[in-house]
Amino acid sequence: MSLWLTIVLNSLHHVFKLQFMKFFLNFLSVILLLLGVYQLNAQCPTTLTFCSQDSVNAFPKTYPGCREVHSLRIDALHCEGELNDIVNLDSLYPLVSVGYLELHSPSTIKDIGGLSNLRKVYQANISAQKSWKTPLILDTVHDLSYYFPPDTISDLTLLSKIKFVSRSISFAGKGELAPKLNYNTDDNLKIGIADNNINNKIQNVLPKNLSGSKIDFSLIDAQNIDFDFGYKVDSLLSLGLTKSESNDFSTLKDVKKIGYFRLTLANSTETLKQFKCEDIGSLFFTYCSANVNIGELFPNLKKINKALCIAENQNLESINLLDNCELPFVKPNPNEINNHAGILNGRYIYYIFLKNNPKLITCESDYLCRSFKRFGDTIYVGGNQMDCNDVLLQKQCTLSSANEETSAFQSFTFSPNPVFDKLYISPMPKGTRYRVINQLGIPVKSGELADNLSFAELPSGHYFIQLYNPDIIHQPPKVIKVMKI
Repeated sequence: MSLWLTIVLNSLHHVFKLQFMKFFLNFLSVILLLLGVYQLNAQCPTTLTFCSQDSVNAFPKTYPGCREVHSLRIDALHCEGELNDIVNLDSLYPLVSVGYLELHSPSTIKDIGGLSNLRKVYQANISAQKSWKTPLILDTVHDLSYYFPPDTISDLTLLSKIKFVSRSISFAGKGELAPKLNYNTDDNLKIGIADNNINNKIQNVLPKNLSGSKIDFSLIDAQNIDFDFGYKVDSLLSLGLTKSESNDFSTLKDVKKIGYFRLTLANSTETLKQFKCEDIGSLFFTYCSANVNIGELFPNLKKINKALCIAENQNLESINLLDNCELPFVKPNPNEINNHAGILNGRYIYYIFLKNNPKLITCESDYLCRSFKRFGDTIYVGGNQMDCNDVLLQKQCTLSSANEETSAFQSFTFSPNPVFDKLYISPMPKGTRYRVINQLGIPVKSGELADNLSFAELPSGHYFIQLYNPDIIHQPPKVIKVMKI
């Protein structure tokens, strides 16, 4: 019996030993492989800046096995300030991933076929040359900026194989937005077009999988673009136009909602008239010499949700259309400025910003009257032909719609006035908050209101108190004026 047990144990020991040796050899192979990969990757520099053809040709030997770099730059100038002599990028074939790609090269480079294995780029800035024919075969790029050749009319053949653009794609220079690009994107995308007056179709640069409601369009000195998407568009995420009013927007006239609309440096507004838009998130008119008539541009406008900026417009005479609009109702947040949630002026953020419109008289604006009462500390009106801010702040305004009506602050009393120590207010609905604003328009105190408000720590003078409930977004604050003695 013991003999058989000995044999079994020896067999098990032998099997275990063989399995352990097999496991150890496999483990050792993986370690050696990882060390080899590490050693190869250790040869990759963080940044590559090529100054000459010799430096390009030496890449595979100088950095053997290098496939990924953080930054690759090829400039028109040699590193010593002279034009470089690079004629091809053939020796860069090992590269498959680049964080930041800068190609601002001279016309001596005949083609960029050496980058044909490149599949992933985080940010690409490419100044194309007319001789380049080999497309970039990128599986994914985060931000892509493409500059057409300056000395010829070129097209987008170089970008025709790109599969995915995750955040932004922009085109600059006089070029044809063709052939139609064939890429997908994430949930939102920025499309920019600048310095282009060639007849082009916007649908050629749209992603395959995203509607206009998720696209941020920015045009700078771009003309003659047909904005026919090839399908009906009900809303736009954003449309920014800087010196770019001479485009065909006819297919967008039925859009009912625009998240952000900006018109800057416009000399004419003829092509923009009669948009049927009813709802705009943020509306900006700035530095326009054209006769900007808001009523002609947006005759159906009913609501501005986030911010209004009307500044430095030479011929804007009226904002009467806004009297029929609901006020913004989202509190501006400093972290949301880039999302058009407020207008930054110095260190202050404003919902409403009207400044330096030399033909504009704001004294009779019911929209501003309501705005002063709701946003006394986040509204700026000044430098126009005539402004009556103090009058508007105390004037009885007309509500634009039933959405702004509320009975929450219809009946209450406050005393004493003048106040020395405490101001008593009753009755107050639960959740009422307050802001105390001094004569300079600066908030000096805020919080949730109980049955009294202490003025003991404030200096003597006149103050405005805004009472509001943040849970009722369409309710304008009630404003009262008190004197501290």
